[in-house]
Amino acid sequence: MALEVPCIRFTASLPEYLKYKEQQDTITETVVKILSVVFPPLHFYDLLKRQIHLLAGKCLIDQLRNPSCMPIGLQGYKNFDSVKLLLTTPDGIVLEGQFIPSNTFNERSKTIIIFNGNGEKYECKLIETPFRHDGNSIIIRYDNVADFFYAGHDVVVFNYRGVINSQGHVSCRGLKLDAETVYQFVSHYLKVPDEKIVLFGQSFGGAIATHLAKWHPVKLFNVRSFSSLKAIVQHYATIISAFVLEGLDWIFNAEEDWKEVKGEKWIVYHTHDQMIPEKHSIKKAVNDPRAIKLKDEEEYFDELCLPIALDKRAEFKEALKKARKMDAHNRALIPSEIQIILDLLRDN
Repeated sequence: MALEVPCIRFTASLPEYLKYKEQQDTITETVVKILSVVFPPLHFYDLLKRQIHLLAGKCLIDQLRNPSCMPIGLQGYKNFDSVKLLLTTPDGIVLEGQFIPSNTFNERSKTIIIFNGNGEKYECKLIETPFRHDGNSIIIRYDNVADFFYAGHDVVVFNYRGVINSQGHVSCRGLKLDAETVYQFVSHYLKVPDEKIVLFGQSFGGAIATHLAKWHPVKLFNVRSFSSLKAIVQHYATIISAFVLEGLDWIFNAEEDWKEVKGEKWIVYHTHDQMIPEKHSIKKAVNDPRAIKLKDEEEYFDELCLPIALDKRAEFKEALKKARKMDAHNRALIPSEIQIILDLLRDN
């Protein structure tokens, strides 16, 4: 008989800050229905707008269903004795995630909620890849989830709606409900006080986490993210596309949300980020002097190669650089970089 996999189920409620918006939307829908009786094309316009909104969501958030990393990645969670999460959002969507309780939790420990960037899935975050050359080898991490765990922090990871095994379809409102749901799980179910909850959002996840932090006095790390969705879409497409997206109610304005964040907050950035141009970055927009700068290519490879004997290091480094180009936007933080964040968590 197969052993039952441990699982926590939790259902979130609609928060007060979203109830007013829900009431507005209900009134708008009612008005549209009434007017559609007089002017039928209005109904089809509203339906088309909703469908295009969901189509835009598929473009903004990669929803690959069966990534090759899943079997190896999920084994990593078993090794960490994690607990599967099935979290139901206020609109009835079930999100899948994992709760990794630290085995060295102490009075300074925090609970870290990881907000994925576009194309990221929690299943892949514990993957470690070896690189070997001439009898020497190093391990390169895909993400920093393990670093938080080893430092004594609990970690919660999850997939947004429509991603892998999470139900539903990606929408702007839906992503905000997903974020609120995971927050409520940590706050209400795990009973973690706000000052010990940390939102760690990478890229698009940085914008989602910043919006959530606007409503709760938690700690926030916005990592390699944009100033606003409109700005980054305008950069990659056209100004018309940006306005169309905003007209479809796809709005994430991290620059404005940042001003209203109630708890402690930090920005992590890279000066040569190939995905988020500096002029459209949250770092540029808010100009926070405490922003944490990630290391450039040479320093990055130098640190990765520190475990290699000095007489072999230069050759190993060159082989590594040829085999793996540095991805300034997506790479995991190296030990000296993640240590800055761990020190901030310890002292704040």
